[in-house]
Amino acid sequence: MAHSRIEPFLIDLRPQSVVKVFNVLEELIDFNSEHLKTLSKLNKIISGIDYDAHEKYILLYYLKQYLNKGNNRSQFSIKLKEIEDSEDFKELIEKREHLEKYTDEILKICDRHLAEYKRKATSNLKSKIKTNFSEIGFHINLSKFEKLPVNLKKVETEKLKQFIKNTFKNIFSDQIIHQLIENFFMLKSIDYNAQYLHIEYSRSNEINDAFFKLFEFYKKQLKYMRDKAKENLRKIKIEIEIQRQSADKKNPEFEHLLKQKEEMYKAFRICNKDYRNAAKKKNFAMIMFLAFPKIRENYDKLNSTKQLTVEDYLEIVSRNIRKNT
Repeated sequence: MAHSRIEPFLIDLRPQSVVKVFNVLEELIDFNSEHLKTLSKLNKIISGIDYDAHEKYILLYYLKQYLNKGNNRSQFSIKLKEIEDSEDFKELIEKREHLEKYTDEILKICDRHLAEYKRKATSNLKSKIKTNFSEIGFHINLSKFEKLPVNLKKVETEKLKQFIKNTFKNIFSDQIIHQLIENFFMLKSIDYNAQYLHIEYSRSNEINDAFFKLFEFYKKQLKYMRDKAKENLRKIKIEIEIQRQSADKKNPEFEHLLKQKEEMYKAFRICNKDYRNAAKKKNFAMIMFLAFPKIRENYDKLNSTKQLTVEDYLEIVSRNIRKNT
């Protein structure tokens, strides 16, 4: 059965958390304070660990209300009225520009993170009150999903990271793109398994198109690495055969070639395995499942009527990863 939606409200916060949040709010809507310092403080709060998801959501929610340009009773409108009542025209223009710029930048931060922290706060509330719906209940064991291998040279790895940034830059913030890269691609020899993320998006077609481009690029890179490893192996086999016919087999150079062949064969096996196992749409469907609560919730809805396994659902998601025409 699909879960009933739970909303994170101010009343759900402890009194000390309410005081903590509104002290910051008061500072952020003090238009006389230094512009850059307050913006820096808000960014630090959002990216830091001193405030939990619920506190961040309430802070962003009320900031949006207080700075609502369309509400005559908002703090923005009240401050604007004060400025417009000023007799000094030059001062009026400067202050108004400062107020508009500051408010726009704060609202931009709110728009970027509000849905994300609402989702996280909602998830935490579900866990606390033990509703029937549980994200963990239907998810695949994360230990079964390793990050996608990136057995590429440094230059190729940077190309992959840059491609991801360019592909998603008009959809997500730099911070979210960094999360996607770090959470789903094995950039280190020893890396952890992927984690569930709480990333929101607006347009499904746009997301499917972006992931299709990423899938195609990643597959092309793995094929390039496999073909290159295969060619290197072919060349060393030819060289060994030439040496075998013309030189002493106990020659150190011949022994070195045999060791090189072993290493190249191992490299080819790894690249071939990566290409066969990792370069699949289903793996990118899994990334989307782990990254986006909207996709996990859709599975919950479908599962309530069709009794789908997660594997079946990933097949459906993978079919939707296609070019947006």
